[in-house]
Amino acid sequence: MRKRLTEEELTRLRDEQITRCTGEELEDTPWMGFSVNTDGEVKEFHRKLHHDDIADGYGDDFCEDHYSATFATSYDLGYFSGLKVGARVIDSTGTWELVGSYGGETEVPCPGRDWDPDTKESAPYDKPFKVQRSMAQLTPKRERRGGPRWYGDKRPNNRRAECIYCEERIGEEHGFLGDYVTVEVWKQIAELPTREEIVENMARAFFVDAYITHAEDGGKPYDGNGHPCPGCNLFAPWESEEEGGEHETAGPGQDWYDVLDGIDTPPGALAFAEEAARKIEAEGGGLLPGLYLYTCALPGKHLKTPDAEAFGRNLAMQFMGHGVSWSDDHPDFDFEIPNGESWYP
Repeated sequence: MRKRLTEEELTRLRDEQITRCTGEELEDTPWMGFSVNTDGEVKEFHRKLHHDDIADGYGDDFCEDHYSATFATSYDLGYFSGLKVGARVIDSTGTWELVGSYGGETEVPCPGRDWDPDTKESAPYDKPFKVQRSMAQLTPKRERRGGPRWYGDKRPNNRRAECIYCEERIGEEHGFLGDYVTVEVWKQIAELPTREEIVENMARAFFVDAYITHAEDGGKPYDGNGHPCPGCNLFAPWESEEEGGEHETAGPGQDWYDVLDGIDTPPGALAFAEEAARKIEAEGGGLLPGLYLYTCALPGKHLKTPDAEAFGRNLAMQFMGHGVSWSDDHPDFDFEIPNGESWYP
């Protein structure tokens, strides 16, 4: 005897047909997250039907230019989602931006019209199959408007066999499935970084700033006393320059981060960055990865694609009071970065 499908299982089968996700693309769990509106208010984001890819037939106009990007598709059935292209949401993996939205009435033929599950044969275009027991199960009969009260679902024997997809009765031709469908294509613009990653980028900014200051001051230590640069106190004891060596300098058009790429970040700078990170987290009311994703999701014009490395560097620069700010290329924080000092060995 065939297992009787639950109402949830029946709904799932129909949703798969309507969204054309019959290859097990749809995820079993809802897509949960939150969005941030123009007033900074956080709202819950929920999509029951979604999968980690681009829906067939959608997104071809922009996906060719972002072939290496990560995309996801979500579906709203029965109503318009109300989200506009450019909306951003945050989930447990990062920040997503809505890059395509397509909505309208859709109608798909019941799979029983074209394919016989018993004979494995295809039906002629003009002669669809009729509903057979292999694609049907007993369901409560719908209550007729204006009919007698006993005609409703409450009578235990008042049932009939229907197609599990289109709900046509046994012996009748299979019908169609339709609904209003909004297909949303999302692009991941920022992955969830680790806290360690952001702190390391902050430490790198503190070190590079100290190195530039030290080199431009003629190699003098921060106590103001001159000294020979071999064994320079900026590096000792973990990274001493060779005897007779000179400080690295950036030429015209060169990036100091590239020039100093071969020198490891000193442990002292990492410890200083950890202290600065804790002060920033206390001010912002959350850990650095969460603050990063929150700023990525803020509405408004983002002049650059969010990047965790730039975020860490900008936090350090703002902490030291320099003019470089994360808000130069992204919407402002809703809190101020606490002021601190520059790092020195």
